[in-house]
Amino acid sequence: MNTSSRRVISLLPSATEILCGIPGGKRLLVARSSEDTYPSGISHLPTVIDPIMEFTSLADIDKQVSQKMADLGTLYVVDKQKITDLCPDLILTQDLCRVCSIDLMTVERIAAEMDPRPVVLNLSPECLEDMLSNVTEVAEAAGLHANGVEYRRGLEKRIGRVKDTVAGCCQTTNAKPRVLTLDWVNPFIVGGHWMPQMVDIAGGVPLLNPLVVDENGHMRGDKAIKVTEKDIVEAQPD
Repeated sequence: MNTSSRRVISLLPSATEILCGIPGGKRLLVARSSEDTYPSGISHLPTVIDPIMEFTSLADIDKQVSQKMADLGTLYVVDKQKITDLCPDLILTQDLCRVCSIDLMTVERIAAEMDPRPVVLNLSPECLEDMLSNVTEVAEAAGLHANGVEYRRGLEKRIGRVKDTVAGCCQTTNAKPRVLTLDWVNPFIVGGHWMPQMVDIAGGVPLLNPLVVDENGHMRGDKAIKVTEKDIVEAQPD
């Protein structure tokens, strides 16, 4: 197992999970977002990013998101001074969804003012293959290449076992369940990107956000989309 002494700040729960899943990665984490609650054993770490919304009803939160994005262009406040004081070597963030975390430009601007300047790693996957590539990217940036290879192989084996199980089930039945995945329910927002792909791998038929083949030959859905109750009824999910 290779080791590293790099200091890592994660601004994204999925990035935190990737880093902590890589053997030796969890101990490198020095700060997180307030939404990072997994894995266990990181709650003592300082938070450097917080949402500026009030958590009320689902419909009201949706209105707050629209209003604050229009007024401020962000839903988060970042503690620039705390990030600077922690002297990270690596900051993990994303540029796929401005609702999900702070925007990449803000993070890069903060990093540019630091000395020494930390590496900012942008993780913006659109399919499972991209997620697996993110594991490799995080491991490389954190100085844990060999451990990252080990962790990625384990994930690939898990996906392979699911595919094998589904293939066995398909030999006994031709009927595939019609599956609708929702990221939000007021309004209804259908999950996109890797969600339809995961439904397909698990043996289902993704609804209202069909699979497409991207330029790399990978199957994925489109971005998350709003739908109506009528759309859902007509789609006839199982």
